[in-house]
Amino acid sequence: MTRDDAIAKLRGSLLHLRETGVTGLSLVGSSSNESEAWDEVDVVLDIDLAANLKFSMWTLGGIKNDLEDELGITVWPLVLDGMEESYRARLARDLVRIV
Repeated sequence: MTRDDAIAKLRGSLLHLRETGVTGLSLVGSSSNESEAWDEVDVVLDIDLAANLKFSMWTLGGIKNDLEDELGITVWPLVLDGMEESYRARLARDLVRIV
């Protein structure tokens, strides 16, 4: 799968993702800058955790499973809210915003 393929499929999943509390979506890491085919993708989910108190690790696991089914490759979802600031800043430099 190429980056453009993944972006198209992720955009198609946005309605379902919004139902789980996702407000934004980005690619990060090697997934954000490679145009050749790859077999996994790193996805950053924007979630307003203060507004969505029901969001949990179970929700994140469900999102991971749903995205893997949709894309047909391994998905590594990350939530920046609550991460250590230095790690979040490092990831933010490599983000490719989808929505």
